[in-house]
Amino acid sequence: MYKKRVFTPLEKAKDSNHWGKISNKGEVGLKIPLLYNIVRVPKSLRGFTLIEILIALTILGVGLVAVMGYLPVALDASKKAADLTISALIAKKHIEEIRAASFDDITAADAYDTGGLYLDDTDYGGFSYSIVVSAPGISNTKDIKLTVRWSFKGKESLETFETKIVKYNPT
Repeated sequence: MYKKRVFTPLEKAKDSNHWGKISNKGEVGLKIPLLYNIVRVPKSLRGFTLIEILIALTILGVGLVAVMGYLPVALDASKKAADLTISALIAKKHIEEIRAASFDDITAADAYDTGGLYLDDTDYGGFSYSIVVSAPGISNTKDIKLTVRWSFKGKESLETFETKIVKYNPT
């Protein structure tokens, strides 16, 4: 059977002779439909309205203010974590020095014991350490207690590390 062709609004405008001419300094220019509102842009292709943009910016602003409120807390936590890492490095360095010495050197007048006094660390400025070596009553063992001290936001922070050194006697 014969199918009837459906025309678009622009084709209808062409067919119904609604075309005009634009002249530029007396010359004939492009032809455009005089009834320009015949061709409609679908809603899905239209832009945002001003009120939609303002609402979106308000929601974005509230979200950013909430996130920015946690930024100082995150920076403090990061600094505290870095300080704890440095204190662990200081403790590791000094405990490894003690472990590298012979057990008799550790026992001889407790050469590594600072007597509770804090000594400044040469590798990390602002950090100091104290080493206490004690005998727990068990022969051939020494308890090592190393405390690292530093200042964080005007407050003194301390971290304590403890280990045991045992004299290995294969006899």
